[in-house]
Amino acid sequence: MLRLLRAVEITHDADIDAARRTYEAERQETEPSFDTLIADGWLAVSWGRVWAPRDYFLALRNTKDLPALAGLLTRRHNQAFLFQNPTVGDPDIGSLAADIEAGRKDLHHLLCRSPSWVAARLWDGRMKVELSRDLRNWTDRWQLLGRPELVCWQAWDETDAEEFRSGALAVVANEAGFSVWANFEAAVLRRLSLPHRQRPASYTNYAGKLPTTMVGRALWLRQPRLEALAYEMLAADALGLIGLLWLEVVHQELGTGPAARAVVLLELAVKHPELLVSLSFQVQQHPQLLADVALFPPTTALACLWIAQWQAPSGGWDRSLNDADDQHGKSAAFTDTVSLLGEFLEQGKADPAEAAALLKWCHDNSDGGFVDDATGSDTILAALRDIVARQSGEIARTILAALVHDIPTNPAIGSGAFAAALDVISVCHLEDCGDTSALIAAYTASFRENTYRLDARRIGLSSAAALYRLSEKAAGGANSFLYPFDVPSWLTRGAAENTNPYALVDDIGRALRAHIRILCRAIAGLGTEIPGGLVDALVHAIAAGALDDKVNGRVDAFAPRFEVSPSGRTERDRALAADLAMVLPLLPEPQRHSMLQAVLGTNEPLILAQLYQMVSVPDQKAVAARISQITPDTAAEVRSYVEVQARINALLNANLAQAAARFIDAEADVRTFGKVGGREEEQARWKLRLLYTSQDWDAILATPDPPTEAGVDPRAARDSVRFFKAIAILSKPAGDPEAAASMFRELFQRNHLSAYASNVFASEVAAVLKHNSFGQLTGAQERRARDALVEVDTMIAQCRAVGQDEQDTIALNKALLYLGLEDPDQALALLDTVNKAERNDRVAAYRALALAQQAHAGEASAALAEARDVFGDTPILRDVEAFLGAGVLPHGPTVALSLDASTRQQIKAALSDLMRLDPAAQAEILSPKPEPLDAVIIDVVRDACAALTGLMPMFPDASEKQDEDDYSAVLRELIQVHVNTLLGWSTRDQSKAGYSAKGNPGEPDILLQKGGSTLAAIEAVICDQPVHRESVQQDLTRHFTKLFTYSTGTLYFHVTYVFADDLEPICTYLCSCAHAPPPGIAYDRQERLAMSGTLPLGFVARYRREAEELKVVFLILNMGQTRQKTAAKTAGAPKAKGPTKKKKPRGSKAPPSTSTTQE
Repeated sequence: MLRLLRAVEITHDADIDAARRTYEAERQETEPSFDTLIADGWLAVSWGRVWAPRDYFLALRNTKDLPALAGLLTRRHNQAFLFQNPTVGDPDIGSLAADIEAGRKDLHHLLCRSPSWVAARLWDGRMKVELSRDLRNWTDRWQLLGRPELVCWQAWDETDAEEFRSGALAVVANEAGFSVWANFEAAVLRRLSLPHRQRPASYTNYAGKLPTTMVGRALWLRQPRLEALAYEMLAADALGLIGLLWLEVVHQELGTGPAARAVVLLELAVKHPELLVSLSFQVQQHPQLLADVALFPPTTALACLWIAQWQAPSGGWDRSLNDADDQHGKSAAFTDTVSLLGEFLEQGKADPAEAAALLKWCHDNSDGGFVDDATGSDTILAALRDIVARQSGEIARTILAALVHDIPTNPAIGSGAFAAALDVISVCHLEDCGDTSALIAAYTASFRENTYRLDARRIGLSSAAALYRLSEKAAGGANSFLYPFDVPSWLTRGAAENTNPYALVDDIGRALRAHIRILCRAIAGLGTEIPGGLVDALVHAIAAGALDDKVNGRVDAFAPRFEVSPSGRTERDRALAADLAMVLPLLPEPQRHSMLQAVLGTNEPLILAQLYQMVSVPDQKAVAARISQITPDTAAEVRSYVEVQARINALLNANLAQAAARFIDAEADVRTFGKVGGREEEQARWKLRLLYTSQDWDAILATPDPPTEAGVDPRAARDSVRFFKAIAILSKPAGDPEAAASMFRELFQRNHLSAYASNVFASEVAAVLKHNSFGQLTGAQERRARDALVEVDTMIAQCRAVGQDEQDTIALNKALLYLGLEDPDQALALLDTVNKAERNDRVAAYRALALAQQAHAGEASAALAEARDVFGDTPILRDVEAFLGAGVLPHGPTVALSLDASTRQQIKAALSDLMRLDPAAQAEILSPKPEPLDAVIIDVVRDACAALTGLMPMFPDASEKQDEDDYSAVLRELIQVHVNTLLGWSTRDQSKAGYSAKGNPGEPDILLQKGGSTLAAIEAVICDQPVHRESVQQDLTRHFTKLFTYSTGTLYFHVTYVFADDLEPICTYLCSCAHAPPPGIAYDRQERLAMSGTLPLGFVARYRREAEELKVVFLILNMGQTRQKTAAKTAGAPKAKGPTKKKKPRGSKAPPSTSTTQE
């Protein structure tokens, strides 16, 4: 191979001089000149060669206005090989060279056993005439070898290595033709618009504005809409040289700072977009480079971003432990790197705008709920906030200015820039930093339109308080913040513009909910000094959204559809009732009374039932009284059955039995469009919940198993009855926790629901603490308590999903058990995990016990007194006070129980968890087959192929073959429908991946991915000629061989769109073709796919590549459907005519029949 490559002379049709001659020879008078093509962007020049994106070629392929350019692009990858004296000492090489020159063999496909060594020796034997030319020749041959990795200082002596480095850097600086940021946005817009013959300005919104920070630019370049552009950049030959220089940095000796060579490359990455894209891919392949990126001040924030985005590979072994370790490692790495960013900011080496862009990204990409509830778990945001808070006032103001500049105008609320700006103002105390009217204006403008995207969950208490303080200093005062819109005027304007009345009310409702949340959080964030105007504005907003009264300028903003929705689109914030309940105890009279009366003005029992569980005992009485006044006829209007269910469940959760009973009775009369699955089961469960709420244990125990009825799952119905019977056995006076635990275990063995596991644990806790509720556990009881803790963790690990309610219930019972084990620290840690939105007297009581065990008697008494003020004199608070005061043990423990074991709720939680799992774990759940991930993907692709063939009669000109890309586009969408919503997988067509025969990025027809991981590559080919033709066989074989170049994964699909009469000969040829994989891959065996219904014909071929197994699934699709068309024509042919009957005169009667055979 070394002698061949030294002897070969390679010519490229893309060499600029050759391309110019070819084009000018074919150019017509009406076509632009070669230089004009370059100036207009049709051709780019890089390192002496022209290139153009593939979609330029596709756009010109079917047009006639630029035929010379289309011809040039068709030949742009052509190469020719000419050998000079390769036969010295070895005649066999001469024969091989002759075959390559004649095109009988392909130099690209020759096997080389040691490509890195050959590449190194090629540089040793360079001509040493002109360094750039030597590098160009070496790079061409290095690409023929498959771009093998080599490290300069390992491959060559220092002189040769330094010459390679300096030459590569000189090429980048002078000949590569790389872009600079100043004109890059214009170049991208031209690149996107040119093949469609559109104005570049029309793509401004499509691509978005190019940011000025490295963090923003990296995110901009890797957005899905510009993915193809990013991969195009990687195709530049000069980036191959840069990749080798980065590889040398990877293998450098460890030091105390970035290597000098790394600094040179990082400086280039800061200047050139192509090099930044290259760096992002290099970091994915070699994470060690993150250390150098982090230690270089201009890119430290970029390193923080890439660490925060990092997705560690996951496997099937100890997944939870590995994921926890990965998350801990990510958090530690981010904390260390962001500390560097803080130091560089203080030293003036890093741009504060980079910190602003990073903080904005953290808020934009948060998947959690209310920001203050997630603060403890969001370690990345917490670490970044801490660094920002330490900065000087000048740096903080610069960060704030950058964020304010990035706030979108519509809407600001819900944008990361707006939340981050308020974050900076809050943690850095910048309320007096100058003119911040832009923030107030952005807040007000958010409510004008597009309220569908309003999202207040990223605005915490301190941020909302900071926003109010800013409004006080605004030129027009705080009113623009307190009253950003007028509901009557909005309704009038909508009616005048003929806006859909339902959409109009929902827009205003969403606006009111977001504004109410922020006003509540501002009050809570301000602390003791609460302005009266702020409370008045809150009361006004609550009154405007309390009920539907459009005549008087009010809408039903508290309707259940904002909490739950059949489409799944619900607010990701905490319940609105939690914000309202948070404010009530903070207000003095008469403001508290005014706000409570405004809330009680609503006729929606759902929000009142939620509020009932969170407010003090006196307020509970007022809320309960209002709920008792609301009947199903006077309650707010609902639009879906899901809202009916949510309303009833909220009343049951609040133990408001009488109100719940009214709405349960009314539910029987609710009519739906079609039968609702599980409705009867839900009705039976509600009745059992009512009996539980009224503590009618005997009635629960006397409930018979439900009869088998149509539409009812008998096992689920029986399990629901037994679930409540076990609860009754545990909860009744002199209950039997041992028997209850046995019943819950039996239920869990049949169906691994988290509610069953939670109540097994609750029964064990009740049994352990039966005679010693708050005392110390010793001996056998201590051992049983520790066994119970292990058992519940084991059971929960087997559950498909664990809802927040079950997590809270288990945490409360664990805390009680740890108090018995005298471990107050662990108990307090568990109590801190309980949902903060729901005020809980049990949490307060256990916290007081834990403080007492820590010898903080004064704090324990104060905590009890505070809880009594909030919750009143509840039984659990009395028991704890008696125990702490006189050592009096209560009669028995009152454990927390899970009451909702409905399959519907578990499925919703399970689907949410399923979306977050890695693909291997998802497949283990979905398929019982061996190799579940491959099995799921194969089933999905086969189903999509069957759907595609079923759609063939609907294609325009179905009788004629269409373009292969058209069929693949439909197939991609069909696969997407299968996997996107349920699993979060995505499909991409004509994406850049792997390599082409020329060493450029390859273009598989379809890639199936999750995140950045490729699950399968799909290559499609049309076959419309008999398979015995050599051209057809070559085409099928070429597409098979290409598959292995697209991905390093283990699953591939070869899809053949067949328009011939018989599929079996094609299948037979593909079976023989599958026996000859590319070099480096060994054939193993084949398996036919089972045929069922309309699934396509196919088989699976298995291969070995080193230690891993590969699969190629061959699918043959009957696209021509000749037999079906023939049958249709036969059925539609005119019937043969019989003998003509003589017409009877009108009004005459036929004679009576005398024979049963008479015609």
